[in-house]
Parts: sequence; C-alpha cells; structure tokens
Amino acid sequence: MTASAPATDVWADLFEAARPRLPGAGRVAGLRRKALAGFRATGFPTQRQEEWRHTSVAPVTGTAFEPAAPPSREALDRAAALLETLPPTGADPAAGGSIRVVFVNGRFAPTLSSRETVPDGVEIASLDEVLARPDEDLEARIGSLVDGTGHAFAALNTALFEDGLFLRVPSGTRLASPVHLVFLAVGGAAATAVHPRLLYLLEDDAQASVVESWRGEAEAPWLSNTVVEAWIGRNARLDLLEIQEQTLEALHFRALKVHQAEDSRFASACLSIGAHLTRNDVHIRLEGPGAECRLDGLTLAQGDQHADHQTKIDHAKPQGTSHQLYKGILDDRATTAFSGRVLVEPHAQKTDAQQTNHNLLLSPDAVADSKPQLEIFADDVKCAHGATVGQLDQDALFYLRSRGIGPRAARRLLLRAFASEIAERVQDPELREIARATLERHLPGGEG
Repeated sequence: MTASAPATDVWADLFEAARPRLPGAGRVAGLRRKALAGFRATGFPTQRQEEWRHTSVAPVTGTAFEPAAPPSREALDRAAALLETLPPTGADPAAGGSIRVVFVNGRFAPTLSSRETVPDGVEIASLDEVLARPDEDLEARIGSLVDGTGHAFAALNTALFEDGLFLRVPSGTRLASPVHLVFLAVGGAAATAVHPRLLYLLEDDAQASVVESWRGEAEAPWLSNTVVEAWIGRNARLDLLEIQEQTLEALHFRALKVHQAEDSRFASACLSIGAHLTRNDVHIRLEGPGAECRLDGLTLAQGDQHADHQTKIDHAKPQGTSHQLYKGILDDRATTAFSGRVLVEPHAQKTDAQQTNHNLLLSPDAVADSKPQLEIFADDVKCAHGATVGQLDQDALFYLRSRGIGPRAARRLLLRAFASEIAERVQDPELREIARATLERHLPGGEG
C-alpha cells in the first residue's frame, strides 16, 4: 500500500482486511458494506464543494494510514502516564465520584477505566462489548442518524469502526456526576487511523453530562475520525463538553447528529485546541415542540493549524430555541472557518434562533472565514445572526498598561475575557470548571 494509490481503493483494501474482526452482524454488517460502497462512489470531498471550500483533505488523501493495532502493555503504560496529566474532573465524592471510560488507540481499556459507580439501570459499555451480544434496539439505532450518506468521513467511520461507547440512561434517571470519556493516541512510527463510534441514548426525563477528552503523544500522522449519534427523549437533558488537545500530528474529524424530542434540552461546548486539522460537523434536529439546544465553540489556533466548524440546526416543530456562539483566537498563519445554517420549517412557529461567530486575529497572516445562514419558512419567529473578525482593542490595552499591567499580562487579560464567555455559558457546574481550567492552560500570553 502506498500513498500514491487511489484513495478510495486504499480504504476499500483496509476494509476488506479488517472485516473479519469488525463487530456486529446482520444489519450492522450490511450497513458497513453500504457505507463503503457509497464512499467508493463519491470519494473524498474537494474544495470545489461549497461545504468543503475552506478545508483541504490532502493531509488525509496523501497519507497511507494503517488501522491501530490493539494496544500493547507498553502502550497501556504510556496511556496511564498520560492519564496522570489530565486535570481532576471535580466530581463530588459524596455523589459517587466520577465515571471514567478510557480508550487507547481507539479501543476500550478496562484497566484504565472506572465504571464502578454507574447507577443501576444505566448502561455505559464498550460498543464492541455490546455488539457481541444480541441487542436489537442498539443494532437498529446504529447508523439510523448517521449512515455516511453524502459524507465521506462518516461513511468511513460507519464501515470501519471497531469500538466506541454506548450510553443508555433510562427514563427518569439523572446521573449525579459526569461521564468522562478519554481518548488517548499512543502511536509509533506508522501513520494510524482510528474510527470511534459513540451513541448516547437518553430516554424520557433522563439527564446526563458527558466530557469527551481527546489527547495523545503520537509522533506520526494520526487520523481520529469519530461519529456521534444522540437521541434525547421527551423532557430529557444532555450536556456535552468536547476538549480536543491532540498533538499537531493529528487530523481530527467529528460528525455529531442529535435528535431531540418534545421539551428536551441539549447543550454542547467544543474547545478546539490541538491537531493540525480539525473538522466538526454538527447537525441538530429539534423534532418535538419546545425543544432547546445550545451550541458553543472556541478555537485556539497557531502555526499552520486549521479548524472548520459546520453546524446545521433544523427547527421542525413550534416553540423551539437554538442559540449558537462560536469564537476563535488565531495567531501566526492559523485559519478557521465557521458555517452555521439554521432551517426553520413551515410549521415551526414561535422559533427563537440566534447564531454568532466572533474571531480575534493576533497576526496579520491569520484568516477567519464566517458564513452564518438563516432559512426561514415560518412567519412568527425571532431569528438573528452575526459575525465579526478583528484584532485586540488597542484602547483597552493602553488602559491596562496605564494601570501598571505589563504588556503580556494585559494581552492575556483581554484574551481571557474574550474566551471565557464560552466556558461561562456551560450550565453544568462540573463541566464549566473543566472548561475554565482547560482555557487557563492554553490561553496564549503570560505574566510580564
């Protein structure tokens, strides 16, 4: 296998080699074959396509990736050392402590995980474990929201996922502490690809908070290609925090699709800090009246990093609410793109939809592209969008300097004020503290 081979053929060969060990049979196996066939028919996206205009996938198509091998004892030891660098979750011991599920090189690592405090009735399991036993409901759900149609990376995930997580919170159950998912990349010399699949199912009146932490020390190119499918039942609530802090060798692709029932609540905050290339595709469908969602994101990028956030929110029923706030702080030659599409369907009266994108450029070579969009087919709505791109306020810097604050400290204060809004919008208190601590570690500047 070489990087010069046609990209679709390379991945088809990987699928054929991996097929004997891929979990799932029956419908899941058929779903895999269908996804691969769709991928081979359409291939990878190009920048001639509007949704990919600002993002080149050449780092993927120009690299010969191999699937990650099961982690060795040495890899698990290195992963354990990486875990020690994670900040504390802040979970309340009186509430049973934290629930931590660790994946090393895309595979569940039970010796590094802690699921002893999972309440009765709640299922938090490796997808490989669950697919090894009959579960008709799970098998019917996989791919029902994201089957890879029209999206090359989602198709590859659907065809090639080997493990992931299944979270089921039964009706009326509320988790007292967050579920902390940790994805660690411990690579060697070979370019490696992993395809985690995550399924979150919250039944009626259920509530849960989830943290996804992506870290690693891979020295070779590392492709993390994830799909998340989530179902939020009537009057249920899911709070989700994604923290992406991978090495600059990483390429991070993530597709998230959420279906919300009547009066459900979904809140997501994405902190995009690491990786050479990041692409987040988010699609929310408010299927029940009174459903609410909040999407927030912050990108901290420098060097040649690139981050692309694509969001789509479908308001299908009346009295739905969606608020989006995405921000970026870019230095050096970093680039970012944001495209937010809000669709208000004809029967979705009384919709409240707001989307905002703000970017700070710390270098004349940094670039931020923004494209907020509204498509409204109802007449009794409250919808707005806006975007800004600018530099640090020089008057504010001068004011801080005149009060005896050094130039680096003054700069950091302004950056903290700009970025902290994303953390403060996180409603779950434990997730909010994790977001605050993450920003403090990564904000550029320092005392002086």
